Amino acid sequence: MVARPAWVDAVYEFLAARNGAAPLRQVAEVAAARVPPGPAWREGNAKRKTDSRYRGGADELPDLNELSIIRTGQKRIVLKSIYYERKAGRLERYERDGRPWLRVLDSEC
Repeated sequence: MVARPAWVDAVYEFLAARNGAAPLRQVAEVAAARVPPGPAWREGNAKRKTDSRYRGGADELPDLNELSIIRTGQKRIVLKSIYYERKAGRLERYERDGRPWLRVLDSEC
C-alpha cells in the first residue's frame, strides 16, 4: 500500500476527532498546515501565473508576499487531495446549514 501524504492523514485525523464530519473550510485549514513549503510555493506560483494569463497580463505578475503564495499553494494542494479522496469514495461532501461539510464514508481510513 502506498503511503498517503501527511496532509491527507491530517484530513482523516481531524475528521476522526470530530466524529467523522466537519466543515470543509476547517478541514482544509488544518490539513494545509501539513503541506511542505516547496510544493506549496510551486503550486501557488502556478496558480498566480494562470490567473494572470486569464486576465490578459501574462508578463505582468504583481509582487506578492512569498507567504501568501505558499498559503495559496497549500490550500490548492489540500483541496485537490480532498477532491481525489471524494472521487475514490472515501469522503463525501454535503451541505449543512448552507455550508459545505465533509464526512468519512470508508471506515478503514
